[in-house]
Amino acid sequence: MEFRVVAFPSGLNFDRAALNMRDDNQEDEASSFEDDSPTETPFDPQQGIWFKYGRIYLDRANQIEQFETHCGYSLPKDFLELIGEYCSGGFDGWYQIKTGSYGSIVWARLLLMKMPDDVDRDMHKRSSNKERNYITTELLHTKRSIFYSKDGQLERFPFGTAYCFKTDNTGSDGYLVFDLRDANRVKFVSDQEPKEVLISATFTEMTLKSVFQFYG
Repeated sequence: MEFRVVAFPSGLNFDRAALNMRDDNQEDEASSFEDDSPTETPFDPQQGIWFKYGRIYLDRANQIEQFETHCGYSLPKDFLELIGEYCSGGFDGWYQIKTGSYGSIVWARLLLMKMPDDVDRDMHKRSSNKERNYITTELLHTKRSIFYSKDGQLERFPFGTAYCFKTDNTGSDGYLVFDLRDANRVKFVSDQEPKEVLISATFTEMTLKSVFQFYG
């Protein structure tokens, strides 16, 4: 099946000099959505991922190589194909990717898939929620216990922020990860409690089963 990455479906102009648009000042946090009746659209592989804002690669191949070398991990090929030119980004809503007895899990943002520069660090400093670090190389350090084994081996590689909304109207923040111990399967790991939920065998499968939820 062929996938196409669509940049800025809303038609917004993109400032390539600044390399960011509608950045962290427009957090897609759960609290920003008050309407509990979203418009739902099943994922369309011909339209790709509906990024609303973010940053793009300037030298994609070299930046990915540097990032992978630094992290000691090779990103899945289907993941790189689907995110296209975006190295980080968010949505005008989120993607619901899993439901079950635990509630609903949604993908809220793509973490930074390159080495950070001054623009990335400045965006994080200006973020309204500094506890949610979108710079992957720093996140691996600050949340080391989530992603590394006790003997220092990388076990889970984070690529996105996520939320798990429980059936009792509570929820937890977390991350979407590729599990190196389990054939790179996509999983949700909670930031607050020892919870791990299998999402899908691959990133492609996750997107194909997802539903985009827009709160307007």
